[in-house]
Amino acid sequence: GLRRLVARLRSTGATVLVLGPVPDPHTDVPLCLSEHLDDPTACAPTRADALDDAGIAAERAATIAGGGRYADLTPLFCAPTGCPLVIGDNLVFRDDNHLTVEYAETLAPVIDTLTERAPTRN
Repeated sequence: GLRRLVARLRSTGATVLVLGPVPDPHTDVPLCLSEHLDDPTACAPTRADALDDAGIAAERAATIAGGGRYADLTPLFCAPTGCPLVIGDNLVFRDDNHLTVEYAETLAPVIDTLTERAPTRN
């Protein structure tokens, strides 16, 4: 379905960029962090738990097959072994799956660059 959708959009001349998923922290982040003030890593999921690598690969393949560009967002959230819930001075999630405004704002220039690099013609 994704391949067909991307191809259909591209056939209209549209630029198509599919953004990969955000990791799933599997916890209410502020609550967990408040219970582990001295060790925020106790709340951070492993990369394998937070992401579906097979799903990401399938989305990437379908997007490219349809003529679009796929942006894997994993490096913006995760290290090779885990996905920290605090990056720099920013809390990443405001609950169990929504980004904080502050972290989203830090990502804005990166997302802007990704959109500028998306294919513009068939």
